[in-house]
Amino acid sequence: MKIFIPSYNRPGLISTHLLLEAEGIDYRIVLADELQKIEYLKNPSIVADKIIVAHIKPGVALVRNWILEHLVIDGEWYMTMDDNITGFEKVVPEHYDKEAIAVKTLPPVVSKDMFNASCSAKEFMYAVEDTVKKADEIEAKYCTFASTDNPFFRGNKWRTVGYGLSCVALIKKSHLRFNIQIRAMDDYGFTAQNLVEFGKILVNNFARPVKKHYQPGGIGTYDERVMTKIADAQYLMYKYPGLFRYNKKSGTNPLAEIVLVPNTPDKLEKWLSTRE
Repeated sequence: MKIFIPSYNRPGLISTHLLLEAEGIDYRIVLADELQKIEYLKNPSIVADKIIVAHIKPGVALVRNWILEHLVIDGEWYMTMDDNITGFEKVVPEHYDKEAIAVKTLPPVVSKDMFNASCSAKEFMYAVEDTVKKADEIEAKYCTFASTDNPFFRGNKWRTVGYGLSCVALIKKSHLRFNIQIRAMDDYGFTAQNLVEFGKILVNNFARPVKKHYQPGGIGTYDERVMTKIADAQYLMYKYPGLFRYNKKSGTNPLAEIVLVPNTPDKLEKWLSTRE
């Protein structure tokens, strides 16, 4: 499977490639322009033949669409990864292949250690292959992994309605493209597009990438991107009325955070019926 790491203004902070390089997993770093390439090649861990230059304006949705248009063919699965991933975690092997784990029993029979066991990039690729197989079975075309380390929200291995965090995303090329009007919350937009078009995404709750959020470079720190997030949230709620609501989170701007409202297939079906 082709692996692409879009990156911007993080020549010294980029880390995902180190995890892949250590285990001989092939990948390409996708940069917007030649000036970015010059800066990235100052990092001794990056070699020129691992870089692809798109020759386009910077912008996460623009780069994602360029990858779709130029690097993959219709019906092909590929992986896109954030540039600052520092590790991978999975449910421990003896439980990973289960369909569900009882996380809400009292007293609890699971722990964070059971759900968040460190694994290598190659071990994580097992979860990738597993996820693609399941996606093909249910005809989902956008797959992501757990967005939280809290086992309480991850009792069922598979989820077909929910937010698809694009930190590591598996995409089967279709006619869908990322909405270029969304500049900081592109994964919310792509989640919405897939739910509307295909009635599902696929989230593997038994595996997750580990990364630092809101680092300098890329789209910027939280304070640097908050106004863009506010605009994106407003746009998404206008474009998909009833699909999202504002989400109050400690330490964040309440107008910059949203959450999916229909969180089960039946609730999504009901919401979709209102669009007809």
